[in-house]
Amino acid sequence: MEGNLNQIVETPPQLSRKPLVQKSSWECNRKKISRYSPKAPPDIRIPCQHFSKAYRCTSLAKNDIVKFNNAFYKSTKKIDQDNFILQHIKTSPIQRRGPKSGTVVGHSFLPPDRVFAQIEKNIKKNEVITNPQDYYKIFNEHGTVLKLGSEIIVQDWKEASTEILKGTNAMHFSIKQCKRFFIKRNKQKLNVLVRAEESYHNALGTYKNICKKNKTVSLINPKNKQMNVAVKKEKLDDVIKLLKAHYGDQWELLPDLEYYKNVIQRSISDNSISYSNERCEMEEELPNLII
Repeated sequence: MEGNLNQIVETPPQLSRKPLVQKSSWECNRKKISRYSPKAPPDIRIPCQHFSKAYRCTSLAKNDIVKFNNAFYKSTKKIDQDNFILQHIKTSPIQRRGPKSGTVVGHSFLPPDRVFAQIEKNIKKNEVITNPQDYYKIFNEHGTVLKLGSEIIVQDWKEASTEILKGTNAMHFSIKQCKRFFIKRNKQKLNVLVRAEESYHNALGTYKNICKKNKTVSLINPKNKQMNVAVKKEKLDDVIKLLKAHYGDQWELLPDLEYYKNVIQRSISDNSISYSNERCEMEEELPNLII
């Protein structure tokens, strides 16, 4: 009697209070098995024609395709199938990157009232525009026109900063790889510190000086750029030929072409001053050299 009390006997399912649960008969499990089971035999036909160093699809045998299909669907669990795919994949570094789109946070400064389209529409109405004042009139209808050089002073910051700032190779960050830049003054308020970040979400950079030794940003003193730039003689000759072809040899008498007349006369006078020394040089005839 004591031996029977110490022995545990399993009660049959029909007599037990709580029946055994058969999870394989659940509808969700049956659908999961059918979802990750083969729906049809493998397609032995190879649709692609790859036969190169990277892809050799046409060199696959039919038996290899069938064996690979059977090994993939050997288990109906998604985790096992994903691991099987990862085992047969080779990873390599990216050789060519596509253009990024939508990754840079920015703001469009284009006006919403189609200003540029309206200006272009008005310009196309005029078949010929020979005077810059005609452009100024059209631009003034849609905004404020400020002339470069007279109303807006242009300074040569590039030449002035090369003596003070470090080169791009000597800075503590790579400009091409960085997306954000932070600028602040130092404690003495005599110099500028720059921090560069390669990502929009991380802050790993540090503030450092970008000036050369014993140099400060306050020493940068740019000079004003010259308003008129000398035009090359070849360009002047081409413009004169076009003016003669369209308006004749007496084009200088036309009031609408006063702008071109002033530009050509100014450029010719500048060239005559710059090349005056070359004309005064003495030419010597040297004997022929035979080697």
